[in-house]
Amino acid sequence: MNSRRLLPVLTVLLLLMPACGKDSTPSSQPPTVVQVRDAAGTVPVADVKIVIMDATANLPLAAPLRSDDDGVCDFGHLPGTGHMVMVFGGGSWRPFGVTETVVADVDPGLMTPATASHSTLLLTRVTPIPRPGASHISGNMIDADTGAPLDQVFVAVTPYPIGYLGQTGPSDDVTLADGAFRVSEIIFAQEPITGRPVQVLPLFITRHGYLPRVWLYQARPGENIVEITGVQIALQRDRSAARGGLRGRLLRLGEPVADLVVGIGIASLPSTKGAAGLTGFTAVTDTAGVFVFEDLPADRYILHPAHLPGDHAFYPDQDANFPREVVAGEELDAGDFLLVWEMDPLLPRSGSQVSDLMREFIWEPVPGAATYEFFLDGPGAVVVAEPTYVLPGTQPLAGGNHWWSVIARDAQGAAVGTFGQEAEFFVVEGAQSGR
Repeated sequence: MNSRRLLPVLTVLLLLMPACGKDSTPSSQPPTVVQVRDAAGTVPVADVKIVIMDATANLPLAAPLRSDDDGVCDFGHLPGTGHMVMVFGGGSWRPFGVTETVVADVDPGLMTPATASHSTLLLTRVTPIPRPGASHISGNMIDADTGAPLDQVFVAVTPYPIGYLGQTGPSDDVTLADGAFRVSEIIFAQEPITGRPVQVLPLFITRHGYLPRVWLYQARPGENIVEITGVQIALQRDRSAARGGLRGRLLRLGEPVADLVVGIGIASLPSTKGAAGLTGFTAVTDTAGVFVFEDLPADRYILHPAHLPGDHAFYPDQDANFPREVVAGEELDAGDFLLVWEMDPLLPRSGSQVSDLMREFIWEPVPGAATYEFFLDGPGAVVVAEPTYVLPGTQPLAGGNHWWSVIARDAQGAAVGTFGQEAEFFVVEGAQSGR
């Protein structure tokens, strides 16, 4: 497992300021402090929700927090080291990229006892989002039995659990203690006969200990759906007594792959884009590449082998795409899943800022690759033989966010490598450097 990608950003930076949720409990481990800054500069960003996940269990390590006026949240002393930061920008900010900063030679004399161990471990950068002609939906998540607000509820238009890819967007959110959520850029179409707005992609809602939901807003004919407020969504506790198991094996080039995390999605919910994923249900491969899920509620599941950033699995034509039926009292063997190499984007790296004159893209070569399919900002691959691509012409790149990815294929056309996730970079117009 490529552990360096479990952290969107790794920073050591002294903070001598109040922080939300500060925990001054003495500990040998420094508290985990997240600071949010504008991607185009160093301006702190307030009112952004932050959650830190246990990367292996796919569960929050602490209650989500909201950044203060200095863009800071202090989560106190968190257990373990496999942390993954997730940033939810609401309707104003889009999480973007990664950065690494180390501030050395800090004078211990400047630190007070209350802040002496507060070294910033993580820094995430965000950028303003556009405001297209799409809808905003806001409301509250509640317990169906008690009506109490629910925190740590993940909302997204992707069918996979929020923690699977380490990425979020304006259509994603997580609830704090008040259970409130707000998602943006929700697309509606119009029924041709009635004129009723119809939500195109449903919201996938998941919280550990509760049954996942697939939810669509039921609009009235002629309703203005630009800003939908006051929505209340109730979640049912998972009380299933019928439990079973599921196992499988991960191979790469015929060899078992150890220490990779496998996620799982529930296939019985209605979805046209895949299986709604479950937070908190994961398994880790052993030295033989074997993973085992225990104590699963009896249902139909789709496996997501190696779902963390840095663990990408590319298997479009394998049985992994088919649902598996878990029945009470039995353990189902799902067989083997074949992984390809995860490739590193070398230039530009994900989260980097580049000049609009940048022309060259370079990535990590893959053993056995005969060709590489290069993608920039969407569909339409350019096929090259070497792990590099130079943009033709001299037209500057448009300012703002861009993304790129590569698929490596062998001489028979089979995929042998790909990025763990698309590499996103930020173009600064008028910069001098061509790289």
